[in-house]
Amino acid sequence: MIHIIICLKPIGLFNPGNFHVNDKHFHSSFLLSFLIYFTISLYKFKSSIATPPIAHESFAWEYDVFLSFRGEDTRKTFTDHLYSALCQTGIRTFRDDEELRKGEYLAPELTRAIQNSKISMIVFSKDYASSRWCLDEVLQIVECKEKGKQIVFPIFYDVDPSQVRKQSGNYGLAFAKHEERFGKGDKVQNWRDALTKVADMSGWDLQGITNGYESNFINAIIKEVRLKI
Repeated sequence: MIHIIICLKPIGLFNPGNFHVNDKHFHSSFLLSFLIYFTISLYKFKSSIATPPIAHESFAWEYDVFLSFRGEDTRKTFTDHLYSALCQTGIRTFRDDEELRKGEYLAPELTRAIQNSKISMIVFSKDYASSRWCLDEVLQIVECKEKGKQIVFPIFYDVDPSQVRKQSGNYGLAFAKHEERFGKGDKVQNWRDALTKVADMSGWDLQGITNGYESNFINAIIKEVRLKI
């Protein structure tokens, strides 16, 4: 009891000089002071304990979708419509800028975006294979896929899947030019192998699924992507 009285004294709640132990008010005053002191001490103790931060679910991926496409073919048409639909649905989508496609190698921003996307969608258009930057993107995407880190969806936009798979038609012409420039070494062969692998994956064919209606085509893509993210 003496210890409690000493503790109460500094906060001015109890002054033993004002009471005698046998005073009839002593016990009730002491009890009241003790309860007040206990309440204050408990409040201070609780306040001293750091409140843990609210746990928010963090995204494992920086982007839900990486769009690979030939800018001259579809940037202002199909790819733009697809990109807008993805974003309006709340799907975080990376669409590159033409400024990133300069130099001999993929820009670090493009490589990073591919590696940090859960899904890569490759819009194969008629002249897609004429761009070595597009082919380098496919190579990077296939590498991520084979490491088990990515879902890949090919989109065949006004091009037959067999042309992509076998590098025939416009794709054959594009590779003939690549071989003139780079020879028939590993670089061109790796591009060929990557295209063949992606063309064999499950995806969408504009003519085969929705008879060329782009709005229905895009809706079908959005529906599938939402199931994967």
